[in-house]
Amino acid sequence: MNASVQSAISSPDDATRYERTRDMILRFFVRNNGFFTGLAGVMAVIFLINLCVLIFAAFGAVFGVGVVGRNPACDVTGLANVTFAGNNQYPPKVNGHFVADYCNLSQRIFNVCTKVIVIILTYINTLPFAWRVAIMVDALAEVAEQYSGIDLDKREAGIGLDFYGRPTEAMWFHIDKGRRAVIALLLCLAVIFQVLNLVFAIIYWGYLKSQTWPGVFLINAPAFLSIVSQVSAALIQGAAEKALVEANPSKFPAPVATYLQQGWSDWRAGRSGKNLWRTLKDKLAEHNEKEGSKGGSVLALTGIDVTQSKAKRSSCFTFFGC
Repeated sequence: MNASVQSAISSPDDATRYERTRDMILRFFVRNNGFFTGLAGVMAVIFLINLCVLIFAAFGAVFGVGVVGRNPACDVTGLANVTFAGNNQYPPKVNGHFVADYCNLSQRIFNVCTKVIVIILTYINTLPFAWRVAIMVDALAEVAEQYSGIDLDKREAGIGLDFYGRPTEAMWFHIDKGRRAVIALLLCLAVIFQVLNLVFAIIYWGYLKSQTWPGVFLINAPAFLSIVSQVSAALIQGAAEKALVEANPSKFPAPVATYLQQGWSDWRAGRSGKNLWRTLKDKLAEHNEKEGSKGGSVLALTGIDVTQSKAKRSSCFTFFGC
């Protein structure tokens, strides 16, 4: 990793107890980066498999197409006072009460798959939580110091200074403190909303509970707010970093996405003379060659900072500048 990024999480002799604890937690994630990267890969495979099963089950659970494993409890033939919801998503009611939690195996599979997605998304959101809290505390302290005039953390604050007021080339610390505070706050809110999404998904675990009031609202509302918070933070951060790259391209690296977009355009126009995979691979190599020595670039929409070491030719995947 870029030395300036490493120095942002190294504790000086006068570090407070909070600062030493923060740095210890951040170093743990940096040192075990390979493990978490591998685990993320496993999660991605599980997510894709689960998504395919979810799509298959949704046809039977929601639309009643290709239903598997019908539940005999939903056979209300000959019963009185039977009412239906008007679609295949809900079991029938007898005397105003649902006859079962589910009417077919498709609905049970659909429910389990959605819960697996919630669990995976919660893991993805909570993994960088330590970094998000650290940058939020740091940015909010700088904003509070500006308006109150009180030096809250006894550290020099400003553009291009890390947690301890030391000059750094890490891109995150070159974003103005107001935007940093908003981004970090949104990122932390995204984690909180995602955890609430998981909590309510567990409380309302059954298929019927998750599809009816209040479960359907309490599960989906936090999920929606988490996505909105995450995307809003990514857009604000992406715009801020794009401005930094354009203002000082010799200092800050262009994002990988820029090179991949160029590769896609070259392949579509037939300028590369290669297949798509080879074209994108060459563009990635071009990015590493041109931008690797500058320390790293943030893929804001995914929340991942890819830091390339030109000497070691290896990549380090961390979260939002860590």
